[in-house]
Amino acid sequence: MKIAIIGTSNSIIKSGYLETYKALEYPNQVDSFSLGGSVISYAAFALEYYNILNNYDIIITEFSGNDSFRCPNFISTYCLYTYIYDIFAIIHQANKIHINLIFDRVRSSNNEDIINIYRTISKKFNVINIEVDKIIHSATKNSVNIWTEDTAHYKEEYIKLIAYLIKKQREKSIHNSIQKNLQPVRKFYIQKAKEISSLPLKYIGTTLYQFQACCISKQQKIFPPYPNMNIEGFLYYKNIAPNQIIFSNSQKNKYILNFDIGAGYFHYYYFNKQNENDTQFKLDTEFELQNISYNDNTKKIQYNSFDFELIALVYSEKIKDRTYPPLTVDTTYNFDEDLQEYIKIFSLTKKIEQNQNLINLITNIDLLITIKSVITNKSLSLSILKRIFILSGYNNPYLLYNYIILSDFTNENKNDEIEKIFFKFLEYKNTTLSFMLFDHFIEKTDCYHAEIVFNNLIHINKNISFFEKNAKLNFLKKDYNNAVSYFLKCRKINENSQEYINYLLLCYLKLHNNNEIKKLLEELFYKIEIAKKEKIHIQFNELQQTLTDILQLDNFKEFHIHIKELKNNNFRT
Repeated sequence: MKIAIIGTSNSIIKSGYLETYKALEYPNQVDSFSLGGSVISYAAFALEYYNILNNYDIIITEFSGNDSFRCPNFISTYCLYTYIYDIFAIIHQANKIHINLIFDRVRSSNNEDIINIYRTISKKFNVINIEVDKIIHSATKNSVNIWTEDTAHYKEEYIKLIAYLIKKQREKSIHNSIQKNLQPVRKFYIQKAKEISSLPLKYIGTTLYQFQACCISKQQKIFPPYPNMNIEGFLYYKNIAPNQIIFSNSQKNKYILNFDIGAGYFHYYYFNKQNENDTQFKLDTEFELQNISYNDNTKKIQYNSFDFELIALVYSEKIKDRTYPPLTVDTTYNFDEDLQEYIKIFSLTKKIEQNQNLINLITNIDLLITIKSVITNKSLSLSILKRIFILSGYNNPYLLYNYIILSDFTNENKNDEIEKIFFKFLEYKNTTLSFMLFDHFIEKTDCYHAEIVFNNLIHINKNISFFEKNAKLNFLKKDYNNAVSYFLKCRKINENSQEYINYLLLCYLKLHNNNEIKKLLEELFYKIEIAKKEKIHIQFNELQQTLTDILQLDNFKEFHIHIKELKNNNFRT
């Protein structure tokens, strides 16, 4: 069984529910196509770009928190309603089991109105809702601080328990018969980079996101052919994120797209339709992107073209004779069953923290996995994992990985039991977990085990992840020339990564290659000048120590003033 998750940062961050849910569902495959900051409009892109409906059995969506937070200033209620209706209808027509997680980032009356739209449409299409916000607040009785420092995400000890409820609901879910009278009003289509332009293509991304894109300079324009459909939005890659973007067609109609997501340097922009009479926009000529900004000196709006890397355009086509039904909001909902399950596991976790012997009385593997995910005591976590291994064997790579990490397993600190678990883990050839374990050994400067993990990954495609791991391994082995070679390959895919720049500076310092150090420094100084002109945000946190080291060298005295500026300044809008 394959499960796809499309949502916001809640469904991708390390401190969220995702890793616990993957461990609970194994051997079922769980893949998250979520992007931080996104609203429901992003789902139109994700469903088509990743061909999710043809490749997955169960769809989990999670957008309500950001939708309610951004409405009505960044996305209209009408626009939200139409997107929710069409996305849910498309999943329903594909006869997929659909679970929707309801978060509420800022609790207010307006937010409740938006979330009630989700509840109403969910009932129409037999979507299973899990009231995450209501459950956590009810279980804790608002008596504790449940938020992380950014006030946008729940703390781990509260959100990871939600994974248990998702698994329970998934196990109870069944396919419902398709209701023919409930159909999408529009369908979405994707035009990928290779179909848009004859310009050279390149792969861009990080270890998490991989895309093929065409590079568009500010002097170039994108030409037809375009499908005769309305444009909904587009995904592009750029180290800046304008609040709004415009372009125009042959009739010189201005087309404004609102900022949706910014996960790293990936940005999705969408058309914010205000009402049913708000006509959409078709591309019929070449276009260029323009950033809308405010000039402090002239007190006027100005439009500036900029270069970017285009990944895909998203279109829609209205289906003949279909209209959206009137929005009648149903405010009734029931989450008692989920709440009682949550309270039970929340209470049990607290009891086990006080009396560790209780774990020997538990035989439910899912309960043990979930409780272990929120326990902060390392010794207790290891005891829970040992209990699971006794009950079910070494058949879950997520648990094996956790045991290795918690054991502080390195070449200097190992025993036969952990070594056995280590090689058992390698048998599963789980690429994502292996990358994470590789990074653990690199951090511990354990070259022996890092190389074993890397050699176990040779079967993967030579994408940025492969190059990055190879580069770090060579750096750890003090083979700086080979490390440079692989880090340069990484930069061809993600040239803005401070981590790669930092490693290259360290390698060149070891190799006494002053010319290459100067080139990288000049590149950083150029980025500062651009940042100042365009009033964009740049931070250099990962470079701080290396820049400090360079300041101590006489060879770079002419750069010292600029280096101090790099160290001491973050450039913000």
